[in-house]
Amino acid sequence: MRIVVKISGNLIWNITTLNKFLDSVVKIQKNDLKIALVPGGSIFADMVRDLQKKLKFDDAIAHWMAIKSMEIYGVFIASINSFIENANSIEEVYDIWLKGFTPLVMPFNIIKKYCDELPKSWSVTSDAITVFIAHLLKADMAILTKLVDGIIIDGKVASILKVDEVPLNQDVIDSYTPVLVKKYRMPVAIINAYNIDSLYCLLNKAQCHLPYTVIVP
Repeated sequence: MRIVVKISGNLIWNITTLNKFLDSVVKIQKNDLKIALVPGGSIFADMVRDLQKKLKFDDAIAHWMAIKSMEIYGVFIASINSFIENANSIEEVYDIWLKGFTPLVMPFNIIKKYCDELPKSWSVTSDAITVFIAHLLKADMAILTKLVDGIIIDGKVASILKVDEVPLNQDVIDSYTPVLVKKYRMPVAIINAYNIDSLYCLLNKAQCHLPYTVIVP
């Protein structure tokens, strides 16, 4: 089983939680479960948004700058856990798995290689990039860690949500992620970055009462 997990950019402000999250991922990875991590854009992508407003450069430039922002966060993440190694290509992900380590995908060169596959706009953030990388790795699921428990439907977190039922006005995931869920038939889970037990529930298919959303094709 292969899983690709996006690390919430907000965790840069809570190193204790980030360390706990990384340690948990490293520990639960085993021979029949391979996990690859993808960094969010964090404060660095926010800076790109602010700069774009001030300097008026186009969305294509902002797109590539934001992807570079993910890598800046990735350098920081890899520096705080010795069992995590940066992977600059899909091939390197497999090599790191073979070594028994957890790969952290640095997405710039990978997305450049497949530059016609994704729109160069803010409709594509680290969310959609995580799903796209999961597709390239032939993963079983992409997991997006967020500041919320999932997508709210009728006042509560929807545990299972068909992609066609994802509200157009939701702001939990970017607008292109549902497109990729449908295109690649890739389930995408949304869990709270501050509740690592939700990850255990998903990966172990355990019965639990923790809220999370799984978007299915």
